[in-house]
Amino acid sequence: MVLSLNEALQDPDVQKELQEHPSSFRFRDEVEVMATTLPWWPNLRYVDEGDSIKIEGAMANFFQILATSMNFTYQVTPPSDGFFGSRRKNGSWNGMVGLVSTGKADFGLGPLAVTEPRWRVVSYAQPVLHDNLVILTSKGSLEIDPWAFLLPLTPTLWGMLMATLVVVWAATLLVGRLGQAWRQWPHSVFLQLYGVLMQQGEGAGLAALVQGSAGWWVEITSRTLAHTFLAAGVTMPLCGQRLRLVVGGWVVASALVVWSYSGLLVSVMTVRHVPLPIQSVQDMVDASHVKVIIDGNSAYTDLMAQAKSGVMHDLNGLRKQGRMLYKGTKMMEYLRFLRLGDYASIQSSLSATNIKAMDFQQ
Repeated sequence: MVLSLNEALQDPDVQKELQEHPSSFRFRDEVEVMATTLPWWPNLRYVDEGDSIKIEGAMANFFQILATSMNFTYQVTPPSDGFFGSRRKNGSWNGMVGLVSTGKADFGLGPLAVTEPRWRVVSYAQPVLHDNLVILTSKGSLEIDPWAFLLPLTPTLWGMLMATLVVVWAATLLVGRLGQAWRQWPHSVFLQLYGVLMQQGEGAGLAALVQGSAGWWVEITSRTLAHTFLAAGVTMPLCGQRLRLVVGGWVVASALVVWSYSGLLVSVMTVRHVPLPIQSVQDMVDASHVKVIIDGNSAYTDLMAQAKSGVMHDLNGLRKQGRMLYKGTKMMEYLRFLRLGDYASIQSSLSATNIKAMDFQQ
């Protein structure tokens, strides 16, 4: 006679042996266990065999080893609603958790997330796998960023460069007027210094820097060599060593920055990139065009429903906005929506890898 698990565990001898030898326990009589599960590859999937359901995958192999070592057989009964299990408004549970908590199933084969509400109605075995949650979205098409010319320098360096330009401009005005050698319009001086940075002009400015200055590094009068350093646009008279020092230092510093910038700019502008705007849960909430698809009546939906504030609460609010769709456990259904481009999903890293592999195969 085949005994159910509850009938077998009512035997005092079985309970005593199980407590004394848990690592080597085996049922002496024939015992049949009722298991419930859902297909969630690569953890587990169904293989139809007539009236019965056969399972295969990592969790199926684990459960088969357990059945062989403990001497029991099993039948698989999937939940009729296709859910892992969440608590209803009346306090009862649906899905796999509901079958186990009401005694209609003895085991529930995961993956099953551990949450406090579930822990109060069912008992968990020792975890056999720890997995991470990831956001899965479709990749954009290859494109060239029109703002890529800003990428060679960081925002901080761009700010420091502009601040230095203002300081040099103020120093040039101050030194030039203190020497009483000339009076230039402030905007004219600024445009010339800006032109040095932007490589504007015909190179006469650098020649003027060194012309007639015996102590200024080396005298350069060649127009061609001046162009080699920087096509500067300085046309103001540079009288006095201090003024030449200020403007000359700016020319040299600008040359170093521009040479480095030019080399990086060529590589940046020629490389196309794939835009990935969704990098966090907050990004999904903020992106009004993105809809989120997620497994309904699961631990994730329970956690979102219980959240009173924070990003999980905001994510749960997307359902009221019509931006969250509850789907089942079929990977192809997730893949079909993700290919549309304006959908995102929260998945375990194993499931995300499986979905990407399916997309690659097709």
